[in-house]
Amino acid sequence: MSTFETILQGGGEIFFHKISIKKKIKVEQKRMEHILQMRDFGRFSFYAAERSEGNKLKIE
Repeated sequence: MSTFETILQGGGEIFFHKISIKKKIKVEQKRMEHILQMRDFGRFSFYAAERSEGNKLKIE
């Protein structure tokens, strides 16, 4: 539903519409934070694996 349609339906609807947009934005932010954390964790585990591989080579 567009914002214009919401305005046609009356004041209460506009308020509700704004709240739902804010909630959507918050959900998106949480999702992005999670993705970034997972990406950093992936980078860390890759780095850790690389380090352990390097150590194995040195031992041999």
